[in-house]
Amino acid sequence: MSRVNPAVSNTSTLEAELGLGKPCTSVDEWLDRLMLPQYKPVFLEHAIQLADLDQLTADMLWQIGIKPLGHRLAMVRGAGLIRAQETFARRNQLLHPVFSDYCDASCFGNRYKITATTLTVTKPGCCSVSIDPVDLSQIRDINYVKGCCSGVVDITTIDPSLPLLQMKLTNRDCEKIANLLIQAKERDEVMGAGGSVPGLRAERQMAGT
Repeated sequence: MSRVNPAVSNTSTLEAELGLGKPCTSVDEWLDRLMLPQYKPVFLEHAIQLADLDQLTADMLWQIGIKPLGHRLAMVRGAGLIRAQETFARRNQLLHPVFSDYCDASCFGNRYKITATTLTVTKPGCCSVSIDPVDLSQIRDINYVKGCCSGVVDITTIDPSLPLLQMKLTNRDCEKIANLLIQAKERDEVMGAGGSVPGLRAERQMAGT
């Protein structure tokens, strides 16, 4: 059965349990942080790598010889925290400096922030500001059209609250941002599902025409 890790909105729990500021780089380091170093030979014998940890279950750990239930539960939870660490880091990995719509009244143009997992749109108004985060996994199509000096990047999503997003950018930025989003979404899909996104590769070819 597949598991979905909850969204990580703060670092307090992770810092306390694994230290979010310094992600684990090996299975040995992970076991040291869990204070279970005695199982290093077991993981080495069964060739379990860091990337395999989030697939472990309590039953699997029993099968490879780890009997105490408390130790197995600690490992399962610790594996989930590794994935949460990676997710949190990717959500804060800025792929491009924050930018705004290209328009005469730039103070009222939308502002955009692109991370490895999310496109965040900040919409300033006369009296308030709205912020709309869109997971890259919810983006369906990305296209752009160039004009004389500026163009539009059209982004359609499966998010009913924001089905269409239009970025008004310079012609040069239209192509750059469209391709950046396509590449970021492909990487996000590969990281999340272990697959590729051929539909977006076709969109990239269309965008380049």
